[in-house]
Amino acid sequence: MKTQWSTLLGFKIPFTSSNQKINGFSLPLDYQSSLGTFDLIVGANLNYKKWDFNTGIQIPVFNNNKNSYFKEFSDTNDFPSTNLFERKSDALFRTTYTIQTINKKFTFKPNVLFIYHLGEDSFENAFGKRETIIGSNGLTINGNLIGVYRINSKNSLELSLATPFVVRDIRPDGLTREFTAGLIYKISF
Repeated sequence: MKTQWSTLLGFKIPFTSSNQKINGFSLPLDYQSSLGTFDLIVGANLNYKKWDFNTGIQIPVFNNNKNSYFKEFSDTNDFPSTNLFERKSDALFRTTYTIQTINKKFTFKPNVLFIYHLGEDSFENAFGKRETIIGSNGLTINGNLIGVYRINSKNSLELSLATPFVVRDIRPDGLTREFTAGLIYKISF
């Protein structure tokens, strides 16, 4: 098999401005369905034999985040303040190894994803001053196993299981999970 390169260009568009409320109180970003940012995503992939190497960067281009959560006005200290939250870019690197059974019915893709948050995020405090969220920059390492069952030439079922091995000190964006699982049914045309 030859070496194959590909590139990626994408955009992330938010569906909300990240300020859902309960009883008039803003929820922390962990409970929001969006970060409220329009992001540019650029990446490259190298496929060599059974290996895939992906690299990319996600850059917030336009911030529409209107979150108004203050931990000082909450009954818990579990979440940092994220009033008018501004997040920094992420750079990532993923390596994947593909294993197939002889009959190609099953494919397994163990992979490791390194995400480096390129700066400290910030919020606007109650006095209108911007404050950085100390510890919000740094490295996250996730392990992921993807298993694919090929039903026939046009249909497959995919299971993805993932967990973090290393996380940043503070994740104000609410994107940390102890464990994730996803099930996908694919139909090829």
